[in-house]
Amino acid sequence: MRCHIDVRRASDSRLIYVTDPLPLHFLDHDHQLQVVVHLEGCVFESSGVYLVELYCDNAWVADTALLLREVKS
Repeated sequence: MRCHIDVRRASDSRLIYVTDPLPLHFLDHDHQLQVVVHLEGCVFESSGVYLVELYCDNAWVADTALLLREVKS
């Protein structure tokens, strides 16, 4: 199954990053698959909420929210 990850800024749904195709293999629809992906080259220009979305065969499968906070020194 061909899958990819989109990263979007939640405030305006702007697409900021797309992975290359990920060759994922699911046993069946009843099993959860844990995946680790390095987002090399993904630049988060500002703090805020970002959505990390998984698509397989161009259909949405799952997502999670990522909250980035600015570090104050």
